[in-house]
Amino acid sequence: MKIRHILFLIAALVPTWASTQKPTRLEGQVTNGAPKAVLRYDPFMLDRPDSVAVPVANGRFTLELKLSKPLQAILELGEQRLPVYFEPGDAQVLTQDANGRATMSGTGSNHSAFLQSFLSANIAYFDTATMHDRLLTEAIDPLELDLFEARRSQEKLYKDMLAKENLSAAFRQMLEADVKYNYDRWLLAYPVRRANAKKADTEVRNLPGSFEEGFDIKMLNNPEALSSRVYREYVWYYVSYFSAKENNYQKWKDHNAALNAKCMFAETRLSGPVLTWFQAYCLAQYCERAAPGSVEHWMGALQKGEGGAEYAKPIQAMINKSNAEMAAAKAQAKNNPTSGQAPDEMHKFKMVGLDGKERFLSEFKGKVVYIDFWASWCGPCRNQFPHSKVLKEKVHATLSKKQQKEIVFLYISIDDDEAAWRKAITDLGIEGEHAHSGARWQNGAGAYFNVSGIPRYMILDKSGKIVNYDAPRPSSEEIYQKLTELL
Repeated sequence: MKIRHILFLIAALVPTWASTQKPTRLEGQVTNGAPKAVLRYDPFMLDRPDSVAVPVANGRFTLELKLSKPLQAILELGEQRLPVYFEPGDAQVLTQDANGRATMSGTGSNHSAFLQSFLSANIAYFDTATMHDRLLTEAIDPLELDLFEARRSQEKLYKDMLAKENLSAAFRQMLEADVKYNYDRWLLAYPVRRANAKKADTEVRNLPGSFEEGFDIKMLNNPEALSSRVYREYVWYYVSYFSAKENNYQKWKDHNAALNAKCMFAETRLSGPVLTWFQAYCLAQYCERAAPGSVEHWMGALQKGEGGAEYAKPIQAMINKSNAEMAAAKAQAKNNPTSGQAPDEMHKFKMVGLDGKERFLSEFKGKVVYIDFWASWCGPCRNQFPHSKVLKEKVHATLSKKQQKEIVFLYISIDDDEAAWRKAITDLGIEGEHAHSGARWQNGAGAYFNVSGIPRYMILDKSGKIVNYDAPRPSSEEIYQKLTELL
């Protein structure tokens, strides 16, 4: 079954569940020519995905996992993306027919099949890229009404499907939380995402009073729902929005202020494993850019929390890696004070070009830059490339030669696999400026700009200032005007 990429449905291992060690297998027989099978998952629920990959030989592959807890992940087979769910000891088998459609069999396969069927029927409301676009382009009242009606249909569909299946308690808890919290998640995300999209704005626009009053504090602390990414994002947006409300809806001036304010507010609303997870997630977002004293303080609080020691290990690894990279950069600058190009002062992140050399946004000063964050595995990204080509053709057909040179199309790939990035550029015939900045690079462009879903687009004016952090897609009718009006 082919469905759109669901980047933000990658769930996690729940650290508080009982630990066992049973072999878990996924075997596959594929027909779509995929060279490898890749399983992407978020082991600590911190939006720091990890992956395991095996080659596909003669159309077959086998993935073996040592799981102590249930795991939801995304299986990648070429361009196909499938949500899958495992419990320790599962032995699932995936089989593609001649058209590439997948079916699941074997122990535990009913969970993966159920998940794929349910999400396919509700993809418009669970696909992060789609919903992020809607949050930025639609008015709150019609969006809320649509989300409300969608929740009713999702609840009915889930109950109807549930009556036909024998599902584990852990799986039911996860999916029931997805259905229960999705409406509230996107309502709370609405003001937060819009505020983050406009860096020049100094405040978060408040929701209508009736909406604010509708968020039930009793729904907030639900440790059994932590396996659901929907629930975790709901908690994140809840704290982000209501902590801003306590600050008179003013945005935090920097990452250090955001870390301290959100964690302090969370202590007044959250408790137990939910508070521990939130502190860990907040540290994962800000620890590389916040003040060392603040990071040390909240690391101490985290380690005292329930299950905090397990979260602290990956966060400390992030901090250590960031410190090592900063030290290496300073040493290089000291040893070669006049060589190379100085990094941007405004955009301190790493990206490299096709020649393997580091690139900087300052290269394009004096030009309008349309940035496209993409990846070789991203179906929606690929769907936009033909529109991007049409947009370039329009630029060349309607503008003078001088003006044509003043608009740059910059494609920044967040691929983990550099070879896949290079191959996709050739295979798809993507013309423009290219850079690679891996999604798991802690000093990468994705982490710096908080790119939580792709495709994502931004616009720089001639001075090098980012004037639109969530720009329209190439397929949008308004993008041509937005670019040309900056010339």
